[in-house]
Amino acid sequence: MKRNNLVLAANGTLMRGLELENNLKEVGAFFIKESKTEKAYRLYSINDKYPAMIRVDNGGNTVDVELYSISEEGVKQVLAKEPPGLTIKEITLIDGTSVLGVVGEDDIIKGQKEITSYGGWRNYIAKRENNMKKLFIYYSHTGRGDIVAQKMQEKGYDIRKVETVKSLPKSFFWGMMVGGFQAGAKKKAALKEFDQDISNYEEIVIGSPIWNGAFTPAINSVLSLLDLSNKKLSFVFYSGSGEGKKAVKCINKEYPNTPYIFLKDPKKYPEELNKLD
Repeated sequence: MKRNNLVLAANGTLMRGLELENNLKEVGAFFIKESKTEKAYRLYSINDKYPAMIRVDNGGNTVDVELYSISEEGVKQVLAKEPPGLTIKEITLIDGTSVLGVVGEDDIIKGQKEITSYGGWRNYIAKRENNMKKLFIYYSHTGRGDIVAQKMQEKGYDIRKVETVKSLPKSFFWGMMVGGFQAGAKKKAALKEFDQDISNYEEIVIGSPIWNGAFTPAINSVLSLLDLSNKKLSFVFYSGSGEGKKAVKCINKEYPNTPYIFLKDPKKYPEELNKLD
């Protein structure tokens, strides 16, 4: 451990392999070991995005934590990037040691789900993902998307195919010309009997071909119709080239930090489907 460094106990998205791990790396913090708090805390899931640990006088339990060596300035920088309602205070570990820890403010847990019984955030998200209802919404013009949908169904996703009221020209050349122009212009397409109810699903994957480096008009319509703000969202793209630089810019701008995968012609190269595993 570096001299004069503090010890910080992380119990949520700062932990190794999770969303905000880089916030610790950027300030030079390094992992010491796994540990637990004393039996005086409760853990809550804040909209299933991050946890909040609260100290209680009665009925508390242990919470899994990871201990990091970190400078005083590093603590300040990490705190500045923490989600709303979280702060850093002194906590007590199971061996009686006092360290700094990420804790929640009392108001943040109102109406939120208690997850103390899971033992920690990592256990909770693992079991949540195993039980999560998952939906793959996709559009396919050439059949590439249908092949992807079959793979997603094998992985436990429900499938919802998007169809447009007006079809593209039957000629492949003219179909791609018209579709590419509409996609490049960010046009939307009228959808045929599209079910907008996603309330029962926690994870949504959107599948789309890449036309002219952009989303298809059908998927533009889907994205405008659905409220995806509280869903675990990701994208799967499939095209002849397996690339879409314009689409990446659009994702990063409109859906920052959202995962995506590019598949190069899964009809011709079925091994590309292995990227979905």
